[in-house]
Amino acid sequence: SGAMSSTLNSKSLQLVFGTDDAVYKLGQANYYKYRACNLMFGFNSGIMLGLKSFSEFNALRKNQLLAFYKGLHGIIGNCGAQMVTNKYRDYYFIPQFEVGQKELVDVHHYCYLIDMCALYKSGSGPPELAMIQRVNKKLTDHVLFSTQKRSDYEKILSKDEFTSRNMYKAFETGFMGIPFL
Repeated sequence: SGAMSSTLNSKSLQLVFGTDDAVYKLGQANYYKYRACNLMFGFNSGIMLGLKSFSEFNALRKNQLLAFYKGLHGIIGNCGAQMVTNKYRDYYFIPQFEVGQKELVDVHHYCYLIDMCALYKSGSGPPELAMIQRVNKKLTDHVLFSTQKRSDYEKILSKDEFTSRNMYKAFETGFMGIPFL
């Protein structure tokens, strides 16, 4: 029979364009039915402030990564194959949705790696940090990043402007991790 797709056969994924019910749709048990309209929308402050637990944040990250799974599969596919099993890793796992669904299992293991790498001091990361950097470099094509200045906060930087700034290094090594928030 093989692996099942993470997309339900009976219903196509619905895009979320507004913050009304976005936490419910993107960060709770329904995260596998919905996708944010773009990568950075899912991480806007209206949604992030509505998250009430780590499990909701983790579901939001999985939701965001699933939208890019085809492009990331070569990097994160089977990333959990060599992973040490412990009781903390299983906290990330939602078995009723993920068993047999390769995309969800891979994204689950990748989110665990993000958090394990975040525990290292800056500059002393494990070998898995290179995987996170490769994923984040790929996601850079989908990032909408502002100037982060009060005077022109609404201005969106081009990819070249973003990658040339000091803040890009923090993005490359820590995007979707706790230190990035």
